Amino acid sequence: MKHIKILLCFFAFLYSVFAQDFDYPIVVDRELFAKPNDEVSFSCQLAFGDLLNPNRCLFITPQKRHYLANITDGLVYDENALVVPAFTAFGDERTCGLHSEEFQSIFAGQWQCILNDAPAHLASFHIFMEDGESTHVQDRIRLPKHVIPSVYEVELSPRIEEGDFEIPGTMKLHFSVDLDEDDHVMHKIVLHSKSTLIVEDSITIISALDPEPLNITAFEYDLEREFFIIHLEDPLEHETFSDEYTLSMDFVSYLSDSLDGFYRSSYQDPVTNMTKYLAVTQFESTSARLAFPCLDEPDRKAKFNIKLGHKKGTEAVSNMNVLATTEIGDDRMVTEFAQTDIMSTYLLAFLISEFQPTVGIDSDIDFSIYHMPGKEDQAVKAAEVGPRVLKYYEDYFGIDYPLPKMDMAAIPDFSAGAMENWGLITYREATLLYQESISSKGDEDRVVEVIAHELAHQWFGNLVTMKWWTDLWLNEGFATYVENIGSTFILPNNEKLDRVLIMDLHDVFGIDALVSSKPISVEVANPDYDMTYSRLSYGKGNCLIRMIENFITLEVFKAGINQYLETKQHENADRYDLWNALNEVAQSANILPKDLDIAQIMENWTEKEGYPVLMVTLEDDGTRSVRQKRFLLDPDAVESSLKYFIPINIEYAEGKFTNTTATAWLKPDDEDLALEIETDKDQAYILNVKQTGYYRVNYEPENWQKIHDTLMKNSKAIGKLNRAQILDDSFNLARAGQLDYHVPLNLSLYLSQEDEYVPLQAGLNALKYLETMMWNADQEYNLFKDYVKSLLTNAFDDIGFDVANEDSFVKILRQKSILQFMCFYGDASCIREAVEQFEAWMSNPEAGNKINPDLRQLIYEVAIQNGDQSHFNFLLNQLSQVEVDQDIQKIIYGLGHSLHEGLLKQLLDLTLADEGTIRSQDFRSVYRAVGSTSFGRRVQFDWLKANLDVLPTSSVPEIIAGFINTANTKNEIEELEDFIEKKKDDLGLVMGSLNQGLDKARINLKWTTANFETIVDWIQSLPDPAPTTTTRTTISTTVTTGSESSTSGSTATGSTEPFTTTDIVTGSAFLVRPYWEILLFGVFSTALSHLFNC
Repeated sequence: MKHIKILLCFFAFLYSVFAQDFDYPIVVDRELFAKPNDEVSFSCQLAFGDLLNPNRCLFITPQKRHYLANITDGLVYDENALVVPAFTAFGDERTCGLHSEEFQSIFAGQWQCILNDAPAHLASFHIFMEDGESTHVQDRIRLPKHVIPSVYEVELSPRIEEGDFEIPGTMKLHFSVDLDEDDHVMHKIVLHSKSTLIVEDSITIISALDPEPLNITAFEYDLEREFFIIHLEDPLEHETFSDEYTLSMDFVSYLSDSLDGFYRSSYQDPVTNMTKYLAVTQFESTSARLAFPCLDEPDRKAKFNIKLGHKKGTEAVSNMNVLATTEIGDDRMVTEFAQTDIMSTYLLAFLISEFQPTVGIDSDIDFSIYHMPGKEDQAVKAAEVGPRVLKYYEDYFGIDYPLPKMDMAAIPDFSAGAMENWGLITYREATLLYQESISSKGDEDRVVEVIAHELAHQWFGNLVTMKWWTDLWLNEGFATYVENIGSTFILPNNEKLDRVLIMDLHDVFGIDALVSSKPISVEVANPDYDMTYSRLSYGKGNCLIRMIENFITLEVFKAGINQYLETKQHENADRYDLWNALNEVAQSANILPKDLDIAQIMENWTEKEGYPVLMVTLEDDGTRSVRQKRFLLDPDAVESSLKYFIPINIEYAEGKFTNTTATAWLKPDDEDLALEIETDKDQAYILNVKQTGYYRVNYEPENWQKIHDTLMKNSKAIGKLNRAQILDDSFNLARAGQLDYHVPLNLSLYLSQEDEYVPLQAGLNALKYLETMMWNADQEYNLFKDYVKSLLTNAFDDIGFDVANEDSFVKILRQKSILQFMCFYGDASCIREAVEQFEAWMSNPEAGNKINPDLRQLIYEVAIQNGDQSHFNFLLNQLSQVEVDQDIQKIIYGLGHSLHEGLLKQLLDLTLADEGTIRSQDFRSVYRAVGSTSFGRRVQFDWLKANLDVLPTSSVPEIIAGFINTANTKNEIEELEDFIEKKKDDLGLVMGSLNQGLDKARINLKWTTANFETIVDWIQSLPDPAPTTTTRTTISTTVTTGSESSTSGSTATGSTEPFTTTDIVTGSAFLVRPYWEILLFGVFSTALSHLFNC
């Protein structure tokens, strides 16, 4: 083995020199995209080792023609030894290639080059036509099924020093073989491998029946599919016992700074001020292959024996507990871990660092929170919450957590919110660490929420794992659903189960009402391109599971979940397995009608995009009927034929609003359904109690009038969640042209008396869309702001800026929301108080920041928006002095509210620096902050146009979102169209997102044309309008980090007289999303998501 180790060191050296240029022993040089009739060249090169045999350079075309490239005479010959005139050959002692003067589209597709023999080197690669439909590989992405892994033995020894970030490694894979009908498949072993130098001479495959290694005929590197293929002389044989074969190899991978795979992060040591490096993993969805060659698909579960080499003075952590630590020489050591349970590769995790552990409090298993030295106090909250949630879930699921330990780690550089690795969950610092008296109650809510989400995955995702990424929505949707339950257990007064309406339901309603919306259950061909951690995966998945729980009852739902987990634990499952378990329990409890089952109902929802609106009609005989159609944002969209299974329930004003079980079902084949309304009741009736069903409701005019009158007289006569539903439904129905705008506007008058957070925020979110549509009309815009302030003035006078320690989180949410609207809508006293608090801190920073943590972001935003460069520079300097990571987000959003173009460009330029004030994980927050204001959106769009050449293409949808999603004038839309058309060659894979954004901008223009004057006329018709605001301000559509907004328990009784109309007309429907979703929905679903959590 000595020569292998020497060779491994040599490969490590090569990797350090050529890591950016040579990922594989055979290197392909080609343009990924070509145009018809263009001059095109492509070649294959042996990076090291043997020289090229000039007679053994073969290319296989997409049509499986064999072209032999003779680099001596420059000619290309086909399999019949005839000259191929379309190509000429070129090359040298290591390279051979083909050149075409006029490349034809028939040559687009997968090519293969074969160099030398005994063994041969093969490379598979694609050339796409620039104007073609395909931009990535979509066929044969899945591994062949004949290799069945049982145990991996993996040893990795990352070098974590400046200039030395290689990862020498060894891997043994014990596997059995299943027969495949294709005999050709049995002659090869296909692994995933990416950016890894495999030491080919080290590869052996040994059968349990024969000590002699199998003969290897070729090594193939399929670049687009990220396959490493070992071609065998003889086929693999199928036997009746496991571990028939052992595959062994050495390799060198790389510790990049890409926040993906096995990567490096860094921080400044608080004592020495020196840079400290750490190594950590992020493998979901397809990045375990960056660390070591493996079968990197979720249904290729195996057990893992992991060893990690590391420097003395550092600690290695993985999924399982430590078995032994062995010193290797003077400076290094190897930590060996216990064998894992059977699991998927994407759930493996490694951490090598100088972090310190804080031990979990009152835990039945070993429980630790790993963090930077000096942050022990910030880990206490997680150390308290984590063990409590874990125990609670054991009772909730009825199954014990199966591993002997649980570690959680706060990583300085982390692309996601967190990652549910089994037994070692990784987090951003902001989603795990919490400092009493410095962090806010919103930060606490967020930390608890993310911990609850990731621990839910330990059962739903880890113990039982999806078969393939098609069911990602179920993995994430279920964890989102359970996080609300776990969060409520820890923070029962935070009303998380109620806030689902504005955090998830109303939010995803906005995305799902687009014509371009997709089903959440959609076949994933290539997970690197087709799968997105979209808002729908988390939000709609959560809402659909919430709907099931409510129409079959919580007791039945929990029994079904327990049966599912018991039956499928340690296995892979798909959604049908869950539907069957829930259906069996529901049918036993006689919850569902005999002609319905869960699979029938839910496949109807998950395989179709969108959702319905129920339309109630008052018939001539006084009865009411209801029918359905898909709810679409665009009033001019062609009516969809999609229909859904809809659970219906009903409650009346003055009722309890608690029973959410279905009393009737409207089925896809039903033209309509008769509603059984109690004729002796004269109250308003409400469908969809607590809005647990995933649909909207449009009532007949008489009931809208009764709802209005009820809210104005005694709003508490209708449950608070249904008050939120009424506001959100009515404004969106009007926005889509399905309801006269006078209905929601008249309903909004009652908000002056609303003292509950959720319905107040739902109403303000709805009004927020109207605001953004008025940004370009100063006089009318001021009228609108004055109207909204008139609704909030009494509440504002009551609450002010004081926050007491005993104030509940929802009271603070309501308070923040009211302050935000009053300050940003130009209330002089609100602005003055915010600026005074900021300047008091600014004048004496040594005394510490006395601004209440829950109001800091709001006060930063108001002060920067109304301040000058000195305010901006002071806050920018605070980025290097923050004590808790959550404050970084608050500062960034504050800076993003500047009204000075130069300062905003200075902030944006920080995202272009390789290393600087703002970490790459926070660039998205900068773009959202700047793009969230009526001033910043224009500055950021201009900055994008000036810097497009140096920005990653993937960031463009995020940067342009603030402008494109609120554009509503002909000039703005033409400007966007011109930019996208001119830059389409550079924008590549994000064109779909940008075109979707353009569609929304065009709908905004339609809305403005159809509804602007109606809104203004209604406001002007109100008695005693408030004077027009003149205080300088620009309006923000800010994301309030850590939560949604604010709640106050005090009752604010409005003085506005009830304003009614005699004719409330039904019309056509649309949606207003939470105000931050105005910026975000639809355009950039890919990683947005993971900002929420995994």
